[in-house]
Amino acid sequence: IGKPLAVGGTGPRAVLSSASYEARRWGVRSAMPTAQALRLCSQLVIVEPDFSLYSDLSKKVFQVIEKYAPVFERVSVDEGYLDMTGTEKLFGPPLEAAARIRAEIAQQVGLPSSVGIGSNRLVAKIATDQAKPNGELWVLPGTEAVFLAPLAVSVIPGVGPATTKWLHEHGFFKISDLQSVPAGQLEAALGEHGQQLWDRAHGRGSTEFFREAKNPSISRETTFSKDVRDPERIERLIWGRCEELGRELRSEDRYATTVRLKLRYPPFETVARSRVLDLPTRLDRDLFEAAHALLLAHWAPDRPLRLVGVGFAVGEGVGQFQLFESPENPERWARLDQLKDRIRAKFGHDALGLGRNVKTE
Repeated sequence: IGKPLAVGGTGPRAVLSSASYEARRWGVRSAMPTAQALRLCSQLVIVEPDFSLYSDLSKKVFQVIEKYAPVFERVSVDEGYLDMTGTEKLFGPPLEAAARIRAEIAQQVGLPSSVGIGSNRLVAKIATDQAKPNGELWVLPGTEAVFLAPLAVSVIPGVGPATTKWLHEHGFFKISDLQSVPAGQLEAALGEHGQQLWDRAHGRGSTEFFREAKNPSISRETTFSKDVRDPERIERLIWGRCEELGRELRSEDRYATTVRLKLRYPPFETVARSRVLDLPTRLDRDLFEAAHALLLAHWAPDRPLRLVGVGFAVGEGVGQFQLFESPENPERWARLDQLKDRIRAKFGHDALGLGRNVKTE
């Protein structure tokens, strides 16, 4: 707390995935190479990512949020939309409800949060960004264009670096600059995207909510600091990633239905392969065996690897045994996985492991 901190790797090819506000004051940001970040801020603290922890915290946060709205849509590990229509008698007016949600998240999970309130998703999203860190902001109906006018064009969702550069080259720096031109001018230059941009600059956005995708996916990738061709090291890495993904599946009571493997050779040749599993599973052993089979089928050990990624398509399922398989064996593995989850949640990831977790050199 209070220190310039970033999440990411420490090798020469490592990239940051997140940075604290203290670090951002030095110019450090997400997606920046770690080496560059350390040059900008020599006292930067680098923390290795802990995806299992993020998954657990995310689940706890959304368990709090879901109690406050009849309609809720989760869009990422740390972001969601709520339709609070008709809830004022339960939770008070918008700002009061936002304060209650944030207070309960802080009390139950120990995390700060920010809430943006608007008449549509676009305005709520931008308001949330403006409320950070740890605040709330309500854009009153009818004031959307006024709220957006002084903000930079880059805050509009969907305006990336390329669009921002084009807008700057044509004299559009603030959203008010976009508001001052006819819609047809942007549409003539950028096509349909130009019309959408003009609508967003005036605070017009969707109010629709969407069901969660039926087959979302989870994945982990590792970029090596030096190219690797040691099969044991690669297998140990895949096992560790499958453990992380297995714990995430079990925490959400879901199952993997398809395995995916991503291999990247130097300099940037990438191969991706996938296979539907015979049965849905969330056992670490089964996840590893499926990913390892793809590795054996599609990697020649004489070719060094720059990156290895493991992922699974997620669907509904139930624990099911093979026709000629003893039920005792998978049940024992399931109990072992649950034991690992409980001990690691309490004492840390390294508190318990299997032989596959141990380097044998």
